[in-house]
Amino acid sequence: MNYWRLAPQIIIFSMLAPIAYAATLPPAADPAGRERELLQREQDLQQRREIQEREQPLVAPDESETTDEGPSFELKSVRFTKSELLTPEELKTIVLPYLGKESRLSDLNRMVSQINAAYQEKGIYTATALLPKQEIEGGVVIIRLVEGKLGEMLIEGNSYLPGPYVREWAPLPEDTILLDMKALESDILKFNRVNDARLQAELRAGKDFGLTDIVVVVDEPLQDNVQLFVDNYGYESSGEVELGAIYRRQDIFTGSDRGLLYALVSDGNQAFSSIYSAPVKASGWRLGGSLAVNQSEVTEGDFKDLSVEGDSVSLTLDASWLAISTSNFWLNALGSAMHSVSKTSVLGQDISDYDINKLNTGAQFTWFGPSWQLTGRQLIGWVSTHNKSASGTDQSFAVLTGDASGYYRPGQSNWYGLVQMDYQYTNEKAIPGAVAYSIGGPTSIRGYVPGLISGDYGIQTSLEAHYSGLSVLGGALDPFVFYDIGTVLSRNPTQTPEAAGVGLGWSGVKGVSVNMTYANALADIVPEQDDWVFYTRVSWEWGR
Repeated sequence: MNYWRLAPQIIIFSMLAPIAYAATLPPAADPAGRERELLQREQDLQQRREIQEREQPLVAPDESETTDEGPSFELKSVRFTKSELLTPEELKTIVLPYLGKESRLSDLNRMVSQINAAYQEKGIYTATALLPKQEIEGGVVIIRLVEGKLGEMLIEGNSYLPGPYVREWAPLPEDTILLDMKALESDILKFNRVNDARLQAELRAGKDFGLTDIVVVVDEPLQDNVQLFVDNYGYESSGEVELGAIYRRQDIFTGSDRGLLYALVSDGNQAFSSIYSAPVKASGWRLGGSLAVNQSEVTEGDFKDLSVEGDSVSLTLDASWLAISTSNFWLNALGSAMHSVSKTSVLGQDISDYDINKLNTGAQFTWFGPSWQLTGRQLIGWVSTHNKSASGTDQSFAVLTGDASGYYRPGQSNWYGLVQMDYQYTNEKAIPGAVAYSIGGPTSIRGYVPGLISGDYGIQTSLEAHYSGLSVLGGALDPFVFYDIGTVLSRNPTQTPEAAGVGLGWSGVKGVSVNMTYANALADIVPEQDDWVFYTRVSWEWGR
């Protein structure tokens, strides 16, 4: 490199305060901010893949539907075998509306269903009413009451999740007669909302006559999952084309824990992250941590000859606790602590050398119905920064962050809608890139390149309309249209980018999937910006 040719630029850079010119560098020059955006991007993509999964609560056996068939007769009397669980008055209340009326087999089946419902209202699932085969004479019907006891709890379907761990969440009831199905349902829902595996319970005849077993079926996620991908989601200044890999592992130490490794490379950027998380027995707590490393270099644009380089390392510890859990709503309390070290240099001279600490606390909820789901998160953070390259620039401030997403499918329609928003607010000015608010890119305002717009606080919203049910080349096709809008505020004038476009997802053949979006920028933000942006990712996934 001809350093004499660059001498005037070096002199200018040395005369400027670090903050003044650091803001003019391309986004890829800020490794800590880049690192945070990469992790957030993959989390957003994962959330989009999972948002359509509908949680189904455990439901007790439904009453069987009957039809009005069979010969009619006048029901004069109903005789029961001996019952120790239902009183004669309770049985009489059920039978009385049918006596003296013309009845058919369907009416008798309906009566039997009402008796079984009476058992279940008392929490008794080990007893059942049966209508034995019989010749009805004189309008007299016999109903057999089989009142058994609870046998044992069986765990099925688990290969690596320990059975004793499942029993901690859903213990065998001590009462061998009364089975509180609602309590069992509540226990299973709590398990499903803290763990990656899913439980479903069913009742099954026991080994001995009169015994009923509880069978807990475990649906485990794949123990090993690998995803490889190539996309053009990268920064213009460090290479748009990216190669990446994600490895997920269940059962690292305890059978109920999980880990993730993430690696990504482009022309001027290398990123690596590792994440670990584990539940604390059946307490509802989940503890975890992550380590992220990023190295970046500007390889394109006006600064490519200035050796603009950056590196960062961050360590995060996090915790969540299932505070509220009902049949269609749950809320987690959240907390985290992050320490980040990042450095940016130009021609070998450090222009920023940050130590950043951040504490977060807040809550996250999920609320859903038969055809819709809402998820939201609100955090309050306390941030302290120290720039070793510039004295007198330390900052301490509070920051509010939040996000929400929604899903809705009208009835059995092939159409469904998605809505997403997130925001950040702080009173502090000129905050470091590691905690700044940035928009633009494949999961943000899609008509603009990644990291184009950054500031101290802002908000963005995305609306999507999808059509499912199509199949091409053996894979599911998911076309959609979208509209994105956001606002970013900082020392510079307020910027309000907005974009609209179309997208297409395809998946289902040997783990291969393709996602494409074509977005048109509806507002001019920077001079000579592209009017449209095309994003695509091709990925292959394998698991066992």
